Amino acid sequence: MKIRKDTPVRLKTFLGTNISPDDVDKFDDYWKLIGQSGTVINDKLSDQERVLVLFDRDLDDFQLANHNPIKNSLMIKKSDLELDGFGIYQQKLDKEILKRTSYMNNTKWFKIFNQFKKDKLFFSVAQVKFLISDTATGFSFDKFDSDHFDNSGFGDIGGGPFNFNEIEWISIPRKPEFERRNRDEKLNHKIISQPVDELEKAINMLGQFEYDLDEFELKIYGYK
Repeated sequence: MKIRKDTPVRLKTFLGTNISPDDVDKFDDYWKLIGQSGTVINDKLSDQERVLVLFDRDLDDFQLANHNPIKNSLMIKKSDLELDGFGIYQQKLDKEILKRTSYMNNTKWFKIFNQFKKDKLFFSVAQVKFLISDTATGFSFDKFDSDHFDNSGFGDIGGGPFNFNEIEWISIPRKPEFERRNRDEKLNHKIISQPVDELEKAINMLGQFEYDLDEFELKIYGYK
């Protein structure tokens, strides 16, 4: 594991253990920070076994001494750190967002799905493409799913969890087909209709949004 400057990290131990000594002063009990995340801001210290970590939380919240010139930073042994997977993902997402033209934000996505819910415009088949992904993921918005989103994104339902700012686009097919079988016999495909035209009308009622509509699908863009 290479820990360099700008790497998001998480404290897994302190001085090699996850339990503080009985006689440690409360202001020096840095074991309280185990599980906390931060970012490496200096990997060129004289002590090559340590890096300078700027923690996301204020050390004052933990009643810990902070002697470094940069507030909320501590010199931490590399062996006490692990990579922060979420932090790395968020860092990649932020960089990708800067490369794109943004057409949506949390407020706009929330308004769209809230309107769909209000008008009972549900769909069981869709695809959502995230910025940090090469492939699309199955997504649905039925009556049950419509109770599991807020102004930041969807919970663990209907293709979630995810935040609105992760969405590159959502595609809702007009008439998705399903393969049917009776044991070894292949039956005619089942075709269902989804309220694509009604969805477009609901979107247009709310303002200007970037989308494509054709005979096959409605595709709503978060970024291009």
